[in-house]
Amino acid sequence: MDDLQVPIPPRLDGDQLSAYVIEAQRIADEAMLQEEQADACLGMPEEEGAAGDLFQWDKKARPRRFSRRHAVLVEAMPCRSQAKEPVAPPSRKMPPDLHAAVLSFPARLLTYVNEKCGGAAPMAYKRAGVSRQIYSRIVSRDDSTVDKRTAMLFCVGLQLEMKEAELLMKSAGYAFSGTLPEDRVFSYCIEKKIWNLLDINDILVECGLRPLTAEKNPYQ
Repeated sequence: MDDLQVPIPPRLDGDQLSAYVIEAQRIADEAMLQEEQADACLGMPEEEGAAGDLFQWDKKARPRRFSRRHAVLVEAMPCRSQAKEPVAPPSRKMPPDLHAAVLSFPARLLTYVNEKCGGAAPMAYKRAGVSRQIYSRIVSRDDSTVDKRTAMLFCVGLQLEMKEAELLMKSAGYAFSGTLPEDRVFSYCIEKKIWNLLDINDILVECGLRPLTAEKNPYQ
């Protein structure tokens, strides 16, 4: 089964990639601006060197990142100086999707493998640039945990819609933040159905962000 010939998603041509890069850079700039505005509302001091290139990526110096809980709090906390209009009372919310909440990451991953790949696991993990050993370790235990980037890779390999990607990430304990440039750019790639990892890595790097995979060619 592991010898299954998996068709790799075709790469974008130069003009398409350039157009997506331009839009992704705009989205990343917007996310960074929102993050700075949130910092200003919270009274956080600016970091040294922040006046330079906002997206200059240094492999040795990791950019400052908030935790998921902090990011959610920042997004939910409007700046008082900008809150001029009264806040409308919250509308009645729909009951939560309990079925979506109870599935673990391995269980939801296997569900999507069956739905999207007809149960052919190699098709999922090869298109995600993930090794068979890592995939087997994840699905062998229902309480397996994964890092955020691995979960994002499976979103690409399974070619999920945005809602499906959000559910898979949620089952791993993560969420896409509107103030993190990496999350915004990756979400943009999912929405545009960019499934080739080389294209996604190129777009992230052009925006000054870390690529999803460390390997030059994750499909090898």
